[in-house]
Amino acid sequence: MPLPDHELDFESTPGFEESWLKENQLLEFRCEFRPTGQRVRARLRTRLAVAWRDALRIPRLGEVLPPKFKLITVENLDFVVALDGKRVFDVVEARPEQDGHSLVVPVRFGGSLRISNIVYNMNKSVERMTDLRSGQAHG
Repeated sequence: MPLPDHELDFESTPGFEESWLKENQLLEFRCEFRPTGQRVRARLRTRLAVAWRDALRIPRLGEVLPPKFKLITVENLDFVVALDGKRVFDVVEARPEQDGHSLVVPVRFGGSLRISNIVYNMNKSVERMTDLRSGQAHG
């Protein structure tokens, strides 16, 4: 499907959730955007490669950083935009590049798709999985 000829601005905070596709290695991150006052809905699904980092000692500072999951890379993603419930744009299993806090995806008809400020939410999902593994999840 062709890339929309205008920018969609989702000002509301997206809702997101995560689940393991491959325990302790591959995390699925799902996110839904609903812009205020518009009939547009967008859904993002990414596969995140993660790794467990053991506790890290910093001798000069006398600190020990606790063990945690670390986001290694975004393997690929699916992104769908619908208007009034009808799909108007999609990318499937695209390989994005990280640009600061955004993901940039080349699209098959030229140009690129930028999903701004999403990396923060992906890192929050990885942190949540660390909390679950450590038994520190907050309900």
